[in-house]
Amino acid sequence: MKFEDRDGLRVAVAEADEALAHDWRARPPAADVVRVKRPDRARWPELERAGFVVKPGWVNWRAPLRASEEEYLAALPASERRNFRLGRRFAEQQDVAVVVRDGLTAHELDAFLAVYDAQIATMPHGVAYARRQQEQVWERRADYVAVYAHRGDALVAGCLCLVRPEESVLQLRFAAAAPQERQARLQRALYLAAMRAARERGLAVMSLGNDPSLYGHVAGTGLFRFKARSGFTPTPSHLVDPGVGGDEADLFLGLRGLSDPSLLLAYSAGDPVAPLRLLVLTEDDDARAADAPGPDLAQYRAGFLAGVALHPVRPATGLPSRPGHQGR
Repeated sequence: MKFEDRDGLRVAVAEADEALAHDWRARPPAADVVRVKRPDRARWPELERAGFVVKPGWVNWRAPLRASEEEYLAALPASERRNFRLGRRFAEQQDVAVVVRDGLTAHELDAFLAVYDAQIATMPHGVAYARRQQEQVWERRADYVAVYAHRGDALVAGCLCLVRPEESVLQLRFAAAAPQERQARLQRALYLAAMRAARERGLAVMSLGNDPSLYGHVAGTGLFRFKARSGFTPTPSHLVDPGVGGDEADLFLGLRGLSDPSLLLAYSAGDPVAPLRLLVLTEDDDARAADAPGPDLAQYRAGFLAGVALHPVRPATGLPSRPGHQGR
């Protein structure tokens, strides 16, 4: 067994035999999660029976590019259509110019990264993936389509999208906005511009990029709801790009470092190509404060999911519960 610190989440990595032989709750390691990486599919049922959840490490959100923007918006829930209209109206009323660029320039990339870094700094467990990958992004600068929002000379929002012509995909890699623009839903106007650019280039699919399959840590639960309500469907990332992610089996020993609730996209019926199910992780009733209601599952339902289920997590013996909760 070895330990990994995943941006504030302590992960104990074990082989399948060790994972199945050890009583993790009675003798827990100093970790929040026990993980088996790339478990053999023959072991999935045993791991599930032992309390592990088998899941893709990352998911890629995709949607077919419809014939027009109007057709895309018409397929969304009314509340989400309104959010897209509000984002576009904000741009019009605040004299925000939305521009599309083929390729990246050093000046605009630096300006975008400044906005991106400021946004990441507001997140409890934010990870500056764009900054970490800046060199690789720059090396492929000609393969990007960028959408920027300017107020005067200031860049206030943007998204960087990678053209993947072999798959006929425009894939959003990174997006960010200043606080006022983020609250005003301006990024939705940028996404519409990116989809329009993809249609103009003859592409068939829009991707909103790769996320960890666990929401409530680096990625917030609101990101799952936004992408689901925007007409996109999650697919295990390694089925799209073998270099991203891979199968994992996780056993949660508590919710320290995670929000309550957190969301986990997991395999259903032991089938890696079947629709994913959503587990809503929350401290179980014995660990939850007496006056704290449980999560409402209805807000997380989506047509692409095999199901939505509550997944109570009790802090393992000897491990602290989340701050502000009394575990046992």
